[in-house]
Amino acid sequence: MPGVRNLQKPDLQRSLREQLERAASVQQSLLPDVSKPIGEFRLTSLYCPCESLGGDFLDLIRRPECVVLLVADVMGHGAEAALITMLVKAAFQETARTNQEPDSILAAMNARLHRKTPKGVYVAATVVRICAASPEMLLANAGLPYPFVLRCSQDQVEEVQVPGFPLGLFGGAASGAYPYRKLTLEPGDVLLLSSDGINSIDSLVSEAVDFSHGRPLPDDINLVAISRTGGSYSRTETALP
Repeated sequence: MPGVRNLQKPDLQRSLREQLERAASVQQSLLPDVSKPIGEFRLTSLYCPCESLGGDFLDLIRRPECVVLLVADVMGHGAEAALITMLVKAAFQETARTNQEPDSILAAMNARLHRKTPKGVYVAATVVRICAASPEMLLANAGLPYPFVLRCSQDQVEEVQVPGFPLGLFGGAASGAYPYRKLTLEPGDVLLLSSDGINSIDSLVSEAVDFSHGRPLPDDINLVAISRTGGSYSRTETALP
């Protein structure tokens, strides 16, 4: 009966909105607390999905000797992408608890996601290893935009070129597919990691203005800033295994 269906439609829409709000709350609760310092390093994050649910996310593992950070972007938006993030999170948590090398972590995640994710669904990601006892970080990339480093003392911005194909794109061991890069931050420097919703410093400013004025975002935004304070590391402490 058309009349009955019309009366039920508002209730159905309200129920769907409530379910999406609860799902979004659960997704937000799964984001890690990044407020705890790592030696001289400080982490700050910004996560803004363009819909109720998003495919962008971040995660980290705190090990006794270091912290391993993941920034990831599942292809697409909405509920489907949000569900895939659970597979990515599980793959990262399982791998990073026994391995702290960013290139090896991405290779292992790629093999697992190639088997588990639906055909045609890929994940871009960056993994960073941060040690409290050293100013030098290791990072490897799997298809995310290259990170930026804001060099405070030199008043300039550097692009950190780290190649690598998205996770789940190819099967196999993918040996050597994710070369890592060593990066040293001086006091005051900031490393910016982002999803493809931000592909330049100019677009970051533009997206921030749109968000502050209540305009809809064209894509999910996932931004992590890693800054270094102080300058107490000695030269003998900068070598990583």
